[in-house]
Amino acid sequence: MTELRLTDAQRSAIDTLDSDVSVSAGAGSGKTEVLVQRFCRIVESGMAEVDEILTVTFTEKAAKEMKQRKVREF
Repeated sequence: MTELRLTDAQRSAIDTLDSDVSVSAGAGSGKTEVLVQRFCRIVESGMAEVDEILTVTFTEKAAKEMKQRKVREF
């Protein structure tokens, strides 16, 4: 996984593996990247397989970006 400059809140959302998280923030704040990195962290930890995780976003643009970034990671 690529190391990024993340805020404490973003890092917490990515690193929290023992519960669900909800990510909401303004445009351009890194929500999509946090979701992708969390997805990757869960898969890499062995807690779930790629096809066992549901990620949800509310714009078509963000959904396409998530799919492209997940494909690059895996």
